[in-house]
Amino acid sequence: MLLFLSLSGILLSSILLYFNARTYRSSLYLGLYFLTIGLYGLVQYILLYSKSVFLCSLAEVHFSTLFFLPGPLLYWYIRSVITDNPSFRRSDIWHLIPMMVYFISALPYIFSPYSYKLDVAKAIVDDPGFLGTFNHTILSEIFSNTAVFVSRPLLLFLYTSWSIVIFIRHLMQKQDSSAIESISFMSRWLSFFLGFQILLLTAYLVIMLRTFVGEASDLFYTVNILQVFSAVGLIGILTAPFFFPAILYGLPRYPEANQIRLAESDSTGCRPENAETIHQSLNSEYIEFIVQTIDSCMQNLQPYCQPDFNMGSFSELTNIPVHHLSIYLNSVIGLSFSGFRNFHRVKHAKKMILDGKLGEMTIEAIGFCSGFSNRSTFYRVFKSAEGVTPGDFAAKTSEMDN
Repeated sequence: MLLFLSLSGILLSSILLYFNARTYRSSLYLGLYFLTIGLYGLVQYILLYSKSVFLCSLAEVHFSTLFFLPGPLLYWYIRSVITDNPSFRRSDIWHLIPMMVYFISALPYIFSPYSYKLDVAKAIVDDPGFLGTFNHTILSEIFSNTAVFVSRPLLLFLYTSWSIVIFIRHLMQKQDSSAIESISFMSRWLSFFLGFQILLLTAYLVIMLRTFVGEASDLFYTVNILQVFSAVGLIGILTAPFFFPAILYGLPRYPEANQIRLAESDSTGCRPENAETIHQSLNSEYIEFIVQTIDSCMQNLQPYCQPDFNMGSFSELTNIPVHHLSIYLNSVIGLSFSGFRNFHRVKHAKKMILDGKLGEMTIEAIGFCSGFSNRSTFYRVFKSAEGVTPGDFAAKTSEMDN
């Protein structure tokens, strides 16, 4: 069971890291969390049940440094979900101090001769209780082995408790502009995930204390209620993402706007200038916040005039996550980003023509000033949106003025 669950955790982490981490940064923390949890379970299985001297020689100590990471990774993931900001801060480096201290203290064993590691592995295979008496690192000369072994799950327990506190505090603040307030399933996901996390850690900590403080080493093999709770907690954590598959993609679900309809866009995705929303009511204050922020950005900064204007730079200017912008443009407005950008570029070019800029510059220059990178793209998009070329539009405008 332990081997199967550990390999499942490693497989799940591989899926998250390969398919999602580059696009949705929160998945990076979650994927690395599952990876370290899976490796921890695999190492425990090797040391306690594999009876392989070779595998024990590889598993003992060498991976232990990584097992101080699940706590910080869990905290960073919960924080990124709540704040919708997955960035790694400079202050986050302090969370890595326990890992670095353990790594430095383990260097003498890591660089010890392989023959010595084989002797240690043989002792572990003969009696797993040897793990409780062997001084794995320099820290074992300062603290008891019990303290060193328990420090890792205890650290994760503290980070889990901390994560639960900030999650509950956030829910109590009722910040309507925050993404999590408009996504009820996000609250259920975090409650589900953290609940199984605390169940696993509580049972495991008690097992660890009984193992190293108890008199008999066969407590490692005892199947009791604590081990059942521990197994249920681990199974719950590893299966939770499959009950909340949207989490794997980092995409929040907003309450749908009530009867929002937009005039149909043309084939280029450019929204006609006279397109209007039939029903103005939005039942999400967060979506209203996005609308106001985007409108302010487009009017005041005119980022579409830059040829390299893309979704990433748009996100930086508005301080709205990329996937939130994508959901808003595709689901609410009904445009792709390129269609949204072209709509504003065409609108800007029309305004320049109507303002008489053709007396100062060429039509091609107006296209460049509107953000189009070349003449052909400007003519194609403009004609598709307005039904006429920029030149014909300018001529008609001139005729109307006369």
